Amino acid sequence: MKISVINPPKVFNPYETFLQIGTPSQCPGGNWPNPCDLTICRELSNGGHNVDYVDGDNKLMEFSEVIEKTLDFSPDFVVMNSETFDYARTPLSSYENVNMLVDGIKLGNPKIKAILYGYHPLVDTRGISTNFDVVVAGEGEGIVSKIVNGKKGGFFIHFVENLDKLELPDYRFVEDVLTECSTFAAPGLTGKFAQVIGSRGCSRRCVFCFRGGTGDRVRFMSPQRVYNELKMLHDQGCDSIYFIDDSWGIDSRWGEKVCEKVKDLGMKFACQSRPDIMKNEKLVKEMGKAGFVNVGMGIETYSDSVLRKIHKGGSTEDIDKAMDVLYNNGMSVIPFLMIGLPGHTMEDIDKTEEFLQKNEDKIAGAGGFLTVPYPMTPMWKEITGQVGGDVMMALDMAGLRLNSLGLGDAVEARELWYKLDRHWGRGADVLSQVKKHRPNIYSRWVEYVKLHDLEERFGL
Repeated sequence: MKISVINPPKVFNPYETFLQIGTPSQCPGGNWPNPCDLTICRELSNGGHNVDYVDGDNKLMEFSEVIEKTLDFSPDFVVMNSETFDYARTPLSSYENVNMLVDGIKLGNPKIKAILYGYHPLVDTRGISTNFDVVVAGEGEGIVSKIVNGKKGGFFIHFVENLDKLELPDYRFVEDVLTECSTFAAPGLTGKFAQVIGSRGCSRRCVFCFRGGTGDRVRFMSPQRVYNELKMLHDQGCDSIYFIDDSWGIDSRWGEKVCEKVKDLGMKFACQSRPDIMKNEKLVKEMGKAGFVNVGMGIETYSDSVLRKIHKGGSTEDIDKAMDVLYNNGMSVIPFLMIGLPGHTMEDIDKTEEFLQKNEDKIAGAGGFLTVPYPMTPMWKEITGQVGGDVMMALDMAGLRLNSLGLGDAVEARELWYKLDRHWGRGADVLSQVKKHRPNIYSRWVEYVKLHDLEERFGL
């Protein structure tokens, strides 16, 4: 059979995506090949199917181009990922990009069967187009090929239990986008760049995060399997890897073994993790030896009382130690921060800014977000309970209702973060990277800025 696997364009409204959240640091930069898509491509190819990969995101394609290319291929099936994007701005529109594609494709050829996969349907199925014949909530690897062969429709929940059994992602489909790494991805990464997922799931239970509601336990690739994937990428000319695990090194012994395996490859690495993990001196020392240069760290806030309220796990003491340990082993940090968490006060915001100032030499930028909880999480349930179950009102009040910031609306909250982000979000650096790697988005953003007389604010 002929099958199109589609990585949808994530920016469905570039005029808004860059600014409506209120911070320059939200704009994408560089190419981020999707390893889950590429694993599915290999599984389908190995099954004898004729596979076409349409990388709408990394190839900067318009929706009309993706639809036209897909219809020209005339597939029996199309497969799309439902990666959550722009959730803080448009929580009920997270499916807008895939809906636009599947509706257009079905309009052109109603006989094509459509499969949607990804984590977002685990917590929110509202708004999924009825043109999708199959929805896989969770992970698509290992089940999409079975669905295609069995031609069954419906709704499935699926997780890959043994990550070592996954096929290696087939990067032949994206050779032309394995290009120079954007410094926005992670300072210190250079050359050709790819993403790898060494572990999946998170054992922590933050009140705003969907991991707390899905029961998704942590699963690990064996260190040898991680090495095999990295060696394949190394041999294909990749210089840098970003591990997109939810919490890299959550099992420190696993992390140490991975570092021991990969250190002789001579590659550079970055990852996402947490302070209570990165305070481990033994683990971080091995990461430094292996070639890690940057860690995106979920700090959220520099307030012990708020950290306790959100069930983050860890403390400001852990944050301080993690910052020192990473710095002493040659790694910079991008702190991920949130505005409007339960119990948040202006004093907490001031403490967070003081933390940033104190660690300026260790920080390579910061990412800030207005708090919007995922559906079905404890924070979501508390907010919807306060507004009589009114979902839209809950979304409007998210990040504002459970704290003591005295903010009237989301605009005011975003302005508050913007004051921090102008300096810590590396806005100028991000803009230069967007201009280089995402020229179509940059040009549209400039139009937006001029339309709203914001040139002075952004230095244009």
